[in-house]
Amino acid sequence: MLETLKKQWFVVFIAFLLLCTVVFFVYDQNKGKLPGKSVGGKDVVFEINDTDVTADELFEKLYDRSGITAIYSAFERAVVEQGFEGDTDTLSAIKLEAKNLTESTIEQYKQYYQDTYEEYIAAALRANGYDGFKDLNLYFTNSLKLQSMIKTYLLANLDTYYPAFEKAASPRIVRYVVIAMDDVAKPTEEETKRLKEAQEAWAKGTYTFEAFAKEFSEDSAATTGGYLGYFDINSSSANGGNYDKDFSAATLKLKDGETSGWVKSSFGWHLITVETDLDSLKEEDDFFTALAGHDTEKTHVRSNVVWAAAEKLGVDFHGDAKLEADLKEFMYLDEAE
Repeated sequence: MLETLKKQWFVVFIAFLLLCTVVFFVYDQNKGKLPGKSVGGKDVVFEINDTDVTADELFEKLYDRSGITAIYSAFERAVVEQGFEGDTDTLSAIKLEAKNLTESTIEQYKQYYQDTYEEYIAAALRANGYDGFKDLNLYFTNSLKLQSMIKTYLLANLDTYYPAFEKAASPRIVRYVVIAMDDVAKPTEEETKRLKEAQEAWAKGTYTFEAFAKEFSEDSAATTGGYLGYFDINSSSANGGNYDKDFSAATLKLKDGETSGWVKSSFGWHLITVETDLDSLKEEDDFFTALAGHDTEKTHVRSNVVWAAAEKLGVDFHGDAKLEADLKEFMYLDEAE
């Protein structure tokens, strides 16, 4: 579960550390206090589910520089922390995954920064609206909760989002076999022999694809019957992805249930098979990540998810129409009005 973030978390986290504008905010939970324009002498920015998000002088100065980004950071965090409605199994999986990511992050940062690792982690977290190092687990927990909320939303709205995505991205689940070669243009005698044996065995028609992959494929995916996972048009190196362009081109030509002929790539020779039916795609978390990220200038899935949860919680801007309008504009929600 939640494999996409698991695979990509460190790249995302490092990029965030290097590229994000540093935005601080004060997130002050006051569930036991009555709503109002101020709490403890601090202005209330907004209220969600009887929880007040307040501003102090530091926040206001940074808000002047960072604009509505600071408000949105606070808003999204408050909504995710209070609006997540996953079942017990999902929450347990999120907590375990967050724990693993936290431990892995600490180890990675220790390798890079040694005794100062906590300072760098704290800086990255503060840039995302958290108090510091102690919130690392909470950061990952909220990220995974939001990912789960987006998946739930997309499952309920596939009729809206999937048709255009299918046409544009050609999503599919891929299995493959590879007979590996160091230089496919100049195979060794041994490599040529292995390829011939595999081709002859496949031509007999006695193997299922998975069984064939387990016996003949020459990389770690052989143990799972050649399972590669989710793949679409953006997976090709020609479009900035990680996969060989010849392998990608052959993969994208296949229809549901089809198996390719032998395909040459820079890594060797492959057999490829795909599933493109929606039921199969829905089993892949990477599919939902790709769907949520498709044509974001028009779809704004993340914003829709956060705003819907906020409305359900009863967000209250205390009559500050400008703040509400600015936030909606930042989230592209004004376009639908």
